Amino acid sequence: MVLGSKQKLRGENHLTLKVNDSVLANVNSQNVLGVYIDCHLSWRTHIDFVCKNLNNKIILLKHIYYYLTDEMKQMFNNAYLVPIFDYCITISEKPNKISINKVNNLQKRAARLIFNKPVRTPTPGLFKQLKWLSFSERCKYHTSFLVYKTLNNMAPSYMTDNKFL
Repeated sequence: MVLGSKQKLRGENHLTLKVNDSVLANVNSQNVLGVYIDCHLSWRTHIDFVCKNLNNKIILLKHIYYYLTDEMKQMFNNAYLVPIFDYCITISEKPNKISINKVNNLQKRAARLIFNKPVRTPTPGLFKQLKWLSFSERCKYHTSFLVYKTLNNMAPSYMTDNKFL
């Protein structure tokens, strides 16, 4: 993958790499430990992947909704949705607001589904009942927590070493 801005990558500058006489294919994005990195470092591909996963789980919840108690719906949320929201969330704060809004809208959709509310129902009250933070607030919370742990030497040594400061 060649990294660069859209303007820099617009030309026909293709990199050809060979390993043992095999040509490596150029890609525009790559999945690395569940995080999609694209050639523009825009995180759009990753956010689209997260939204697709969330949407699939919300559709599953919709199909089994009537068979679940309220407690089971909460367990479904904690087991299936929260891990998708929280995985590598500290990098998710950086994308533009349009990308963040996609994830926020899916979170709102899940809250409305859990309470069986119509589409136009305001979600702040639902989030309060569920004890949820919005996706934007979750990003800020987890980033703050990571910074706190790093500054107080509670994070892994590669984050707390002062070699690079």
